[in-house]
Amino acid sequence: MEKNNFNNFNNFNNFAILTCLTISIVTAFIYFDRIEMDLYEIIKSRHDVLVDFNGTDNAPFKYRILSPIIIEFLQIFLKLFFNEKISFQLSYILLNTFSIFAFTTLCFFYFKKYFKNSTSIIGVLLIGILINVHLKDLFIVATILDASFLVLALLLIKNQKYYWLLPLLVFAGLNRETSILIIVIFFIKLIFLKEIKKKNILLFFYLILTYIFIFISLRYFLGPAEHMSLSSEDHFLLAIFLWNIKLEYFLYALFLYFIFFGFLWIYVISGFKKLNYELRENYLILLFYLPLIWVFGSWYETRLLIPMFSIVIPSLLAFYDNTK
Repeated sequence: MEKNNFNNFNNFNNFAILTCLTISIVTAFIYFDRIEMDLYEIIKSRHDVLVDFNGTDNAPFKYRILSPIIIEFLQIFLKLFFNEKISFQLSYILLNTFSIFAFTTLCFFYFKKYFKNSTSIIGVLLIGILINVHLKDLFIVATILDASFLVLALLLIKNQKYYWLLPLLVFAGLNRETSILIIVIFFIKLIFLKEIKKKNILLFFYLILTYIFIFISLRYFLGPAEHMSLSSEDHFLLAIFLWNIKLEYFLYALFLYFIFFGFLWIYVISGFKKLNYELRENYLILLFYLPLIWVFGSWYETRLLIPMFSIVIPSLLAFYDNTK
């Protein structure tokens, strides 16, 4: 049975895609039921601020325009059939479902580059279980799209489709400023895969220029914005740090970091030793990403750790099964 079904490319891919779709629908429904359903007025008013591109929203939220624009277009279509409230809520449900589906599906196809099909689907199921802990904040779709762009970048580089990184960076840049991770990933892969060729070096600089262009253009066309601060008296970075080290928030963050993998952290550490060099070097991305979220983010907002799944889950899988 294992040989005939689990190693059959077409049949197992269909099974994996439907599994990812199921995970995304269930997760999006749980998130809607737990967070979004009773907070319609708050979410709607906040969304109206996000799409008021001439408004006075705080940075960096003012410049994260991809998901608000998608929601606006979805509403235009859905309002043909539903009232404003239902079309608005349904727009977010659909986009949340799509983003989770994209992330889990891309993770499966990335994992199967290094592991057997049956092992790769275990990684996706783990994501489906663990991701729910971190979906406790409003507007999580930008973070999940961010995670999807990251794993898609890893897939494109693995398949040596380097120039597809340029359009990917454009969409990722409109989503979140952390799209700079795509450039970091490409740089790391060039060094460790020994792909330091003239055309790749040029592409590296094109990526940098594209990121700078999007970063500056958003601020030029949408105007300047004050950084969100948790205190009117302190600089926003100091205010975030003082907030993070409050005992109750610090202990809460520690607990959330623990249940990111729970007791499976033991096997993450053990499995890391069994990873091949390509998957090990992915951990270098975290050396850049984690300081970003520790300095600029609230530590208990562990949704920001969701992009780590595509990097860390392979350590768990390597404990269970050797990499290809």
